[in-house]
Amino acid sequence: MLKTSLLGQSGQLWKFIIAVVALLVGSFAPLFPELGIDWTAGTIIAIVGYCFGLYSIHCGDCGQRWFWEATKGDIGYSVLFKGSACPGCKN
Repeated sequence: MLKTSLLGQSGQLWKFIIAVVALLVGSFAPLFPELGIDWTAGTIIAIVGYCFGLYSIHCGDCGQRWFWEATKGDIGYSVLFKGSACPGCKN
C-alpha cells in the first residue's frame, strides 16, 4: 500500500519512516529507563521527528509541503497514503 501511495511514488517514503520512528522513539523510550533517554530528550527527539516530517516531505514540482498542509487542514492525510498525485499541482 505505501509503495503505491503518493509518498512511495515520489520517493519520500523513507522520510516518512524516519519521522514516525523518531516520533515513536521519543514518545515511548522514556518509559524504559534502561534505554537512558529521559523525558526531556524524548520530547526533543519526538519534536525533531515531527518537524522533520513537516518540512522535508514535499512535492518535487511545486514545493508544497504535504504534511504541513495536512496539519493545517488544507488537505487530508489520506491523499498522501491513497492518492497518486500532488494535491497542489496534480503532478
